Amino acid sequence: MAVGDSDKVRAYAAKLVEDARRKGETRITFRTGDISSRLGTQNATTSQALDGDTFSRQAVVKQIEYSGPPSRRGGNARFTFEILPVGDAIAPQDTLQENGLFTDTYVEENVEEYPASMNPTVEPSDSGDEDSLANHILERLRQLSPDQFEVLVGEYMKAKGFSDVQVTGKSYDGGIDGYCAVPFINVKVAFQAKRYAAGNSVGIDPVQRLQGSVSGGYDRGVFITTSSFTSTAIGWVEEAQAQITLIDGDELVRQMIDLGLGVRTIPVVRHEVDESFFADLENMR
Repeated sequence: MAVGDSDKVRAYAAKLVEDARRKGETRITFRTGDISSRLGTQNATTSQALDGDTFSRQAVVKQIEYSGPPSRRGGNARFTFEILPVGDAIAPQDTLQENGLFTDTYVEENVEEYPASMNPTVEPSDSGDEDSLANHILERLRQLSPDQFEVLVGEYMKAKGFSDVQVTGKSYDGGIDGYCAVPFINVKVAFQAKRYAAGNSVGIDPVQRLQGSVSGGYDRGVFITTSSFTSTAIGWVEEAQAQITLIDGDELVRQMIDLGLGVRTIPVVRHEVDESFFADLENMR
């Protein structure tokens, strides 16, 4: 094992935990094969680096699940950790038997859904930079009601070039919010639109439900949210090779800016001296 590889793994994993904590996630799953490929380390080294109090203290997590090859630590092992608030004491490590491929604490009932009249007013930013514009658009999207956001997603799909876009909403019993098609070829696409608050990441359950709906008569699915997706949801799509495209709030806003959807360009008026005017005067008697 190369000197420092374990520290490198722990530092990288701690950064992923911190990113997940900022997104409001409460659990995170690591596959040693993914980290090893990323960092050029051995699977056994990665497994050892994640399995212990050193990593737990560094990342402020508690190990709640481990699954991997029964004969040895290493291989493409899977570790799941509970993300603890910074400053909490680290509970003793418990290595549990695998209860399932993925774990998730997402509860859909906890999603913040409040009337538009209760939403705070978003003041336009004085800054013209794209980051400020993106933040403003994202906050504006979160002011929409869930039904309004579904309509917005329908307009987004049209702007992306899809045809026959239909927003079905809650009246449709197919488990989706709308459907459309890829022009000129027989590809049917179902889409799901979730207007969630920033701290409510979309977990694995809604993504799997969309996959079930896609399997019932569509070729692909698109899941769009104003928040983000948990690492377990993203991991499941990759692992299962699900025919689902995930678009989080940041990506949605970036594409809206590129498409000019919900954005208008204001010409900048600048006054300067018209030298030709004065030159003509000077040439006159």
